[in-house]
Amino acid sequence: MPDWSDDPWIEDHSSLSPAKLHALGVVTFRWNICEYWSRAVFSMVVDVPDPVADCLCHDLGDITLWTKILDIARAKNLSAGTTDTLQYAAKLYERNRINRNQFVHASGAMAGGGDGLKLIRVKGPKMESQPIADSLQDIRRVAEEIDALRAYLERTFIYVRSQRAGGTFPSPDKPSLPESVWSPPPQKLPKQKPPRQSSRG
Repeated sequence: MPDWSDDPWIEDHSSLSPAKLHALGVVTFRWNICEYWSRAVFSMVVDVPDPVADCLCHDLGDITLWTKILDIARAKNLSAGTTDTLQYAAKLYERNRINRNQFVHASGAMAGGGDGLKLIRVKGPKMESQPIADSLQDIRRVAEEIDALRAYLERTFIYVRSQRAGGTFPSPDKPSLPESVWSPPPQKLPKQKPPRQSSRG
């Protein structure tokens, strides 16, 4: 396997280390597969052919898509096991979506001490920058958690299909919810005004 650091093009276009950029690429690629399986689950819950499901959900955002999946599951009175599996899938998807977005929409800032470029979160009307957990281990962890989501969505699809056909395919094991790569800074409490002194002696 070639050494990435010896490739002049990679060296010229690597604000981050090649290893970090590769990990970010894995995050993005695996997320695309999770989006595919989300649409597949939608198709199975709605019980329409894939081309029809694509027409119904191609312009929906992730949050809206999963809200509709759960709403339709309840409206169709799907089994408690199916509904529980779908609810956990939605929660797991959302946790991973937030982590993925932190990396994909991150900006960069020079870190102190010669540590190079650091990924930061820039949000709000004041465009305040806040650090996110961006070590190579953090990015690879998120990539692995997204792959666990992919596996859960795939098994959820098979489980829902089995339930619809009267089969006995077991509900998928639930992976742990991911830890966030960013947490909001603690809010500063307003200073308490001293109690007013009574004018009575």
